[in-house]
Amino acid sequence: MRILTAALGGLLLLLSAEVWAIEFKPYPGTTITKEQWSEYHAQVVYAVKATRQDMAAQKLESYFDKDRGISVIFTRPGHAAHPAWVARRPVFGGDHLQLEMVGYYAGDQAAFRKLFAQYQEMSNRMANCINQADAKKLTGDAHIKFVDACMPG
Repeated sequence: MRILTAALGGLLLLLSAEVWAIEFKPYPGTTITKEQWSEYHAQVVYAVKATRQDMAAQKLESYFDKDRGISVIFTRPGHAAHPAWVARRPVFGGDHLQLEMVGYYAGDQAAFRKLFAQYQEMSNRMANCINQADAKKLTGDAHIKFVDACMPG
């Protein structure tokens, strides 16, 4: 019985660490320390490393937790806002999609605000395109193609 209890306790500890790694709002305010950035980054990487997308030219990297629908974009060294991250997740209100966003920074506040505004604008465009495709009752490949064509760039 003790072995089963210990094994179950260890499993719960591992699961709780992974759940925290992709916690959407891990801190009450947007200002964090460099250590908090490093800890959260390490936990996200551990939880969803295989989803990493490197955006070297922009000095960014992103990760996606498909189970929770959370996308996290981290700045890399050399980015004006580093260390910082922006996270977003889908929120459905009635029959419309919205993308909720949060962000945290330990670097330059003005650079962080610029980064956050850029992702907020892109998120709003994406939600608008998805809502248009939904209103047209598009599904599958037709839905994806419509959203891709709707998004600029």
